[in-house]
Amino acid sequence: MPAKKHETVFSALNAAQNDITTPPKDGENRAFGGKVHKYTTLGALLDHIKPTLKKHGLVVYIRYQPGTPEDYAVLNIHHLDSGETIESEMALLLENRNNWAQGSSCTYTARYLIEGMFMVPGVDDDGVASSKVSAAERGSASAPQNPLMAIPNPQKMVEAIVNEAGKKSPEEDPQGWADRIKLIDEVLEAKGWKDEALIIAHYEPIKSAVNLHVQGKEAF
Repeated sequence: MPAKKHETVFSALNAAQNDITTPPKDGENRAFGGKVHKYTTLGALLDHIKPTLKKHGLVVYIRYQPGTPEDYAVLNIHHLDSGETIESEMALLLENRNNWAQGSSCTYTARYLIEGMFMVPGVDDDGVASSKVSAAERGSASAPQNPLMAIPNPQKMVEAIVNEAGKKSPEEDPQGWADRIKLIDEVLEAKGWKDEALIIAHYEPIKSAVNLHVQGKEAF
């Protein structure tokens, strides 16, 4: 028997919310100290809700608006019978301006928009690529945090490097600077700043000086 037609998008949405059950957790993340964290991927979530959407005459699509003053995604739920549409938007939290971070943020945001609109129970999320967690922190739950990860932009990173060099030069403390360079490089890699002209102009000369003064060490 065909499903009963709904007069409004809200009645269709309400019926869909009542029908949707907990989706399977098909993804595994071991990024935080090796502990297995199970979650529902976007693909599994969509496969799980599509039959319910079809049953109640609902069509779902998402528009992404990155690169604007306020990056965001918009979830559209269109009801075929009434022609009505509901929209819900959520910010795209892009820590780094690169395709990997953008794609991760879009996937993460889409999952939460769909979960929220349809009140999907127990979705959970890994959120690793969209978070501000460093590679060292992801590798071990007990690994010390890199304090430089809190620096918000290349300009502030350069200021921190120059200020530190003013306190003690690479010639005066080559080993201390060797350790500091590892922290700086980790931040530059994680945040995609290593090719910034400002970083190259101020950091590379200091890094070269450290390499010259660390005896028996390989160049960084």
